[in-house]
Amino acid sequence: MEYDRRNRGRTLFEQEKLDGEFRLYVDDDMMGIRELQDVSPFGIGLKVDTDIAHGKLIRIRYRHESIDIEVTGTVVWSLSEEPETAGMSHGCRIGVYFQDADMGPNVEFFNAITG
Repeated sequence: MEYDRRNRGRTLFEQEKLDGEFRLYVDDDMMGIRELQDVSPFGIGLKVDTDIAHGKLIRIRYRHESIDIEVTGTVVWSLSEEPETAGMSHGCRIGVYFQDADMGPNVEFFNAITG
């Protein structure tokens, strides 16, 4: 059983139903996103290509048709994962807490990708 500290509701993703383009930036470098796992207006769970340290500030940008939204957050947990197949690099699961000083962009992001 995996311990989950989050206490707010979130939406799980079905990858094949997601439209649009997601970009993850750490220190202005774009990182690969392998999978979006869940989202709420307060944060997001992701599988990414490389380790991202706890406490790191990140930006996520979502674009689809006329929508172009960027949210910022902090990595609140990080877990390295072994490769699923030989020859594949290891990845990392991260939990990101969105900055909550202005919830407007967070709610807009959530509504756009779960709409």
